[in-house]
Amino acid sequence: MNKKMGNHNSKGFTLVEMLISAAILAIIIVSACGIYLSTVGSQKKVGRMINILQDAQFVMESMVKRIRSLEIDYSYTYNFDGDTGINGDEAELALKDMSNPLFHLYYRLNGTKLEQNNGSGWLPVTMSTIEINSLKFYINPVTDPFRHSSPGSKQPRVTIVITMKPLQGEDWLVLQQTIPQRFTQKK
Repeated sequence: MNKKMGNHNSKGFTLVEMLISAAILAIIIVSACGIYLSTVGSQKKVGRMINILQDAQFVMESMVKRIRSLEIDYSYTYNFDGDTGINGDEAELALKDMSNPLFHLYYRLNGTKLEQNNGSGWLPVTMSTIEINSLKFYINPVTDPFRHSSPGSKQPRVTIVITMKPLQGEDWLVLQQTIPQRFTQKK
């Protein structure tokens, strides 16, 4: 029985080769899982942003329709933000219907929700899935252009700036839109 030490002819993998292969496979699987989880997280974030954009678009469109069809109420006190009258950015907006002097519509931010009042109490306008941090109305001109007989009267317009985010998210969205009124003739 004469065995030679270095001359065995085995057809398989050594333990070291198997361990190296297993380690490489584990690294590939962990990397793939990381990429997958990152993609799922990004997809959820994009989904939340799409939802907030749709909610914000609904809120903005409902206000735009009302502002265009009604008239800014320059006789309203505008004191919800602490100063009286129209002074730069306002925390509320008052609109009136010229064909029905008894109808008024008001918008304001109450906590984190946008509300409107048409004479029957304050009702929420925003969806329950979003939180509003800031709501500002910029009314231009600050005095009623239809009351004054100046020939260069400006067309009344309102710029709305809303800062909002989804309740389940951390990214804030700032929307701004300027809405001109349809009333162009002097009273």
